Amino acid sequence: MSQPQQLAFIDTLEYKVIYIMTINDASHLGCVKIGQTTLNSSKQPDELIANCDELKTVARKRIDEYTKTAAISYDLLHTELAIKKTNQGLVVFRDYDVHQVLQRSGFHKVKLKKDASNSEWFRCDLKTAIAAIQACKQNQSSLDKNHCIVAKDRVRFRDEQEQAIQKALKTFKKSDRMLWNAKMRFGKTLCALELIKRNPEFKKVIIITNRPVVKDSWFEDFHKIFANDVTTHAYGSKTFGLNYHDILKTDKNIVYFASLQDLKGSAAVAENKKDKNEELFAIDWDLLVTDEAHEGTLTELGQNVIKLLTKSDQNKPKKTKVLELSGTPFNLLDGYESHEIFTWDYIAEQSAKYLWNQNNFGKTNPYEDLPKMHIYTYHLANKFSSYLDLEDKAFSFKEFFRTKTIEDANDHNLSDLDVGDFVHKVDVNHFLNLIVADRETDNFPFSKDKYREYFRHTLWVLPGVKEAKALAALMRSHPVFSQFEIINVAGAGDEEIDPNQALKTLREKMTDTPEHTRTITVTCGRLTTGVTVPAWTAVLMLSGGYSTKASQYMQTIFRVQSPANIGGKTKQNAYVFDFAPDRALKMIADFVDYSNLSDQKMAFKSPMASETRLQEFLNYCPVISLSNSMMREYNVNKLMQELKKAYIDKVVRSGFDSLKLYSDELFKLNSSDLEKFIDLKQYTKHLLPKNKNTYIINREGFAGNETNYDLISKQILTKNDESNQAIIKEELKNRQFAISILKAISIRIPLLFFGSNLKFETITSVDDFADLIDDVSWKEFMPDGITKAKFKDLAKYYDRDIFIGAGQSIQQLAKAADHLEPLARIERIVEIFKTFKNPDRETVLTPWSVVNLHLKTTIGGYSFFDENAFDHEQDQPVFVDQGLFSKQTVLNPHAKFLEINSKSGLYMLYVAYSLYALKTNALNIADCNLEAKYELWDEIISNNLFIISKSPMASQITTRTLVGYRSVKINIHAFDDLISQMQHKKDKLVKKLTNPEFWKKKGTTIKFDAVIGNPPYQGINHQQIYPHFYLTSLKLGKIVSLIFPVGWQEPKSANGLSEINRLEIKADKQIVYIDKYQGIFKNIAGVEWVNIVLWQNGYDNGLSGKQLIKIHGKNHDVKKLLCNQNEIIKPQEIIDLAEIVGSTPGFISLQKFTSPRKPYGLSTDVIGNEAKYGLQTMDLNRKKDDDLIVVGKKGSKLIFRYIRLDCHQIKATKTRDKYKVFVPYAWGAMNETVGLGGIC
Repeated sequence: MSQPQQLAFIDTLEYKVIYIMTINDASHLGCVKIGQTTLNSSKQPDELIANCDELKTVARKRIDEYTKTAAISYDLLHTELAIKKTNQGLVVFRDYDVHQVLQRSGFHKVKLKKDASNSEWFRCDLKTAIAAIQACKQNQSSLDKNHCIVAKDRVRFRDEQEQAIQKALKTFKKSDRMLWNAKMRFGKTLCALELIKRNPEFKKVIIITNRPVVKDSWFEDFHKIFANDVTTHAYGSKTFGLNYHDILKTDKNIVYFASLQDLKGSAAVAENKKDKNEELFAIDWDLLVTDEAHEGTLTELGQNVIKLLTKSDQNKPKKTKVLELSGTPFNLLDGYESHEIFTWDYIAEQSAKYLWNQNNFGKTNPYEDLPKMHIYTYHLANKFSSYLDLEDKAFSFKEFFRTKTIEDANDHNLSDLDVGDFVHKVDVNHFLNLIVADRETDNFPFSKDKYREYFRHTLWVLPGVKEAKALAALMRSHPVFSQFEIINVAGAGDEEIDPNQALKTLREKMTDTPEHTRTITVTCGRLTTGVTVPAWTAVLMLSGGYSTKASQYMQTIFRVQSPANIGGKTKQNAYVFDFAPDRALKMIADFVDYSNLSDQKMAFKSPMASETRLQEFLNYCPVISLSNSMMREYNVNKLMQELKKAYIDKVVRSGFDSLKLYSDELFKLNSSDLEKFIDLKQYTKHLLPKNKNTYIINREGFAGNETNYDLISKQILTKNDESNQAIIKEELKNRQFAISILKAISIRIPLLFFGSNLKFETITSVDDFADLIDDVSWKEFMPDGITKAKFKDLAKYYDRDIFIGAGQSIQQLAKAADHLEPLARIERIVEIFKTFKNPDRETVLTPWSVVNLHLKTTIGGYSFFDENAFDHEQDQPVFVDQGLFSKQTVLNPHAKFLEINSKSGLYMLYVAYSLYALKTNALNIADCNLEAKYELWDEIISNNLFIISKSPMASQITTRTLVGYRSVKINIHAFDDLISQMQHKKDKLVKKLTNPEFWKKKGTTIKFDAVIGNPPYQGINHQQIYPHFYLTSLKLGKIVSLIFPVGWQEPKSANGLSEINRLEIKADKQIVYIDKYQGIFKNIAGVEWVNIVLWQNGYDNGLSGKQLIKIHGKNHDVKKLLCNQNEIIKPQEIIDLAEIVGSTPGFISLQKFTSPRKPYGLSTDVIGNEAKYGLQTMDLNRKKDDDLIVVGKKGSKLIFRYIRLDCHQIKATKTRDKYKVFVPYAWGAMNETVGLGGIC
């Protein structure tokens, strides 16, 4: 950071000055040049008369910039302000407008080869040039009114717009997707429509957006682009142009605008929606344009809409192209390769503005009206230290602006306040006084009269609706801010403004002459995206924290960068005043990092690339810090430190599934390093990425879900010549392989940091981390074979600072939660768990949504999720009463719960809160202090909950979840051999767990009212483990409810299912019901279907050996769970087919011709195992016409291979070349779909 200095704000508005000059040489004879410059002055327009000294001074300064280097002698002929009077007041015009008047009047531009600024020279005299200026002032389009041109001007695209269009045309020839990462005012709408016009293949185009307010601009811009093509193209939407019924009938090319929200409400997209938009989904669209693509498109419903419109799940010969438009596409960039992205961000825009004047001397700068941003940060925590957030050490706006609510009615400390008043009103008033105080040591935005002129119209962003309303009321009675019109657009709560009319109301308050009005717009989100309010010159960020999303932050601050033409001046500077300095720096670092990611030239980023990009940003957006009465300007080194902090945050939020975690050593892999990773492959091969977003836990381990490393490879390869490509490709392949190994290990680490109580001052290296984890836990959480020694061999590939910093951040997040009330703490802990990945195939971390679904549907309790959407969280938990089952458990203050395989503690967190909430209500202590609340919480933990786990670390994680870092007695025990005891010593284990002494309790026997949990599913060699946990649980609890895969319902005895595939288990009348669910463990293969089993000791379901089977809690069915496959009745279709075929004259069973195990001499597992049987690898494609096709199965899919006819192992039989029909002897576990589909 630079040395302290006194820095003042620059006026946000400047005058435009038109000048006329000539050069006295032969080539310029009879010609004049009309150009423009700017003047910063506080004088009124009528004080700045034509050709006054001030105007001449700035004109000469501008002309000297491009003539002095060439030693050119010129004459300045005329200067005056570029201001005209309109019905809306004084408005600025530009030299370009004067040029237009001359051209329309028959005076053409003169091409002067020696002059780089020849686009502004005209062959006319001074009198004519001055007359053209006066015509602009009188709103005339030409010197001769009788020759005014009425026809619409053709849209002229800037260079970067043309680049975007050309790149899209080129990209769509070889790719189906394109992203325009272009900031507001780039002209994405016009460019997209021009792209449609230029590509004749785009005959049917649909435009969708989650922000339907932009519908007006799309309709208007369509007519600008297609003004002369209305006979070939038609526009449609629900409100403009043709409706979709008429547009389907037209023979023109169509462009249709649709609201994404409306499309999401269609029955084709989701259940329980309206029957509508079927015609739109039926059209085979050539191009899908998604405006503001970062909003609403990545949700499940949004993705469903896009799939339906593009028909991506169909094997179409011609795929629908997709063009996504966004100014902040941070959540989209990972899905694109660099050649599919066009970027025009703030850095590019301001760079173009600056370089234009260097490279195009004298020419009109098309970027001149784009204001420069300035960011000022203020350390409020220095003045209000009690509002420091313990989680991220940042200023807590939420607490500072907290208002009294109805829930605070019984808080005696707030008895003097009305609901809606600020709890810390004195401090909020102090803050308002602080930013208007005129002191030499401070420089606040409203501290001087001239600053209040600069910031006549500002946007203030608050944490919420209630806070916005309270601040608006307080400001209206403030001696300074009462001079401003306070406009609260936050939404419900301020009766003065209709939320739907917020923008209209704001513009009315500003009036058409904003230079004469003053407003402060207070919001908590409304009007911060997708709108343009030119009069805003500054935004005050009084909301959010260190974890704020960069996209949201940047969208908000760029609202004030809109060009403005106010009172005869144009906006040249715009300001951001951020009162959370660390947050502001992190947002900048994130923005630059994402900008770096989307830049094709920096596809594989290095620290140097990031530094370069940061320096560019600071060149065009200086960042100033005010702390302890001193102002300092940030430099790259300081921001690079913040970038490191941003990387740590990104690593934590990705669950250590980020490239930011690794060091530059991955760029230096040698043969010895590579051998090390090849050796590790044997331990992690079942964990390596196979499918980008899928974790496989019930068959082959699991894979990660963040980065497509092939994308990086392609980006780099496109930048190198062919001679180096082979070498580079090999290096990238090796690096990608090494990262995949590291990734399989890294995603297990966050849980270890969360559960452990590491003292980070003792951790100086990545090696230290391994030494501090106990051996049993290390073995459980790390892949088999990855010993501590092997991990230490990999330590150099981790970025030490980010590795340790990320671990420390996880611990700080958990510690900060301990200072919250129990409900708020639960919400914080759950957010932390959302970042964690599943450690191994035995240990699936049950999502909080699934925990809620499981328990609320069985024993009841307080559910945090919506009744109709199991993964949609409610604002407040709601009690679900399951009658007798709730009465015996969550409604019983003395009930004892046992979780049989705790991995995270979330099951017991749900139970603990349910008991706590009920006791809180019963004891009426909801308004007691934090200490009293946790005294009750701890009592429940110690008396009602009992937990067993597979390792000390699992116990530590559970402890951390339930009681944090506080010292509380908790009944938890870790078994080093829990699975073995479940399998071989069930009775001993039951005796141990029911013995009070085991838990250090008094009494004779502990009786568990409920046994709950999610047991491990599968061990080595696909052996199913969950049956042992289920059977043991039946010996322990009065009520048992577990969740596990549905495979046991079928008559199977293999892979460890024999113990549960018994009549006394499957016909057990004590089973209340079995509820089957599909897809609740998202992105985890092998458990697509699971069942929740509810069992009660002594219960009689009255079903005579059958069971009540539900699906998603509905569709009750009673069926018998079979133990023998021969009991399964085949579908009648198969029986009839077999009878018809079998009774055909001359029928002979296939088994008479060939062996079922080795049909035609080939074993049934031959595909993929050719070497095992002495065969060459079979071909994927037919090489010869007489090659034989071999049909096999891989997983659930049919696969095809080809083998030579003369292969010695194939037996020649009469049926070899005939069609065959295979019918299973035993129907087995097949359902109707699989059974009929399995006939080959």
